[in-house]
Amino acid sequence: MGSIVMTTDFSVSPEQLLPYVQDLAQAGVDKVFLVNVIEEQDADGSFEPESMQYLHYFSELLRQKGITPQITLRWGNAAEEINMVAAEENADFIVLYSKGRQFLRRTFLGSTSMELVSIAVCPVLIEKDVLKISASDKAAHFSRIILPTDFSFASLESLVFVKKMRDYIGEVVFVHVIEGRKAEEENKELINTNLQELVEELCGFGIAASYHIREGTASKEVLELCRAIGGSMIILPKVGGSVVKNMLTGSTAQAIFMNAHVPVMMVPADLER
Repeated sequence: MGSIVMTTDFSVSPEQLLPYVQDLAQAGVDKVFLVNVIEEQDADGSFEPESMQYLHYFSELLRQKGITPQITLRWGNAAEEINMVAAEENADFIVLYSKGRQFLRRTFLGSTSMELVSIAVCPVLIEKDVLKISASDKAAHFSRIILPTDFSFASLESLVFVKKMRDYIGEVVFVHVIEGRKAEEENKELINTNLQELVEELCGFGIAASYHIREGTASKEVLELCRAIGGSMIILPKVGGSVVKNMLTGSTAQAIFMNAHVPVMMVPADLER
């Protein structure tokens, strides 16, 4: 790992964000790009001193913890500018911080955050304010990753990110959910075989892995499993901008995204790979 882009605004204090950044540092993050964007309608210069004061203060807190920060103040469309910084710096992922359900409701009504998730060139980690972070030599974020899979290309593409993080992951738990109406059609023996192959593949990379097969509503089963086994993060795929359309029409991804009690990582699928 190496660098992340962390979006900042005045709704969350640097002190609130610091534990999350410190935990990510345990996963190999050694450079943080702090980005604040002044929207075009506010670009009269009045917000610049306040934005720079915030960025410098957060930057100093990170330096005191041994993390190298770089501050960036931009003007324009927030999602586009943040994505541009991530592309320019070849960031490993972008970090967004959500403040509960009300934030997520705004997110799904077309906010900057949802636009960023849609266009991002790299994975986007949506932090929740409930992650339990304790002093450890392992990052809490990656201690037990829940990875839903339907064996589609997009869901399997998340393995690229997982393999990249192999030195910092405690365990990956695959979950395949058989929807009620498909229960009789699904070949359970084939599902078991496919999941066993995925587990063996990760074990070959030195990553502990296991799997679960559940029946019912996909989002509900994924979330219940995550709570039952103490999942620390859920990784979901997205293909281009389609995540927006799917989520706004009540897809499985939307339900997981909005109701997860742990951080959610959205990983773009490279269809040209």
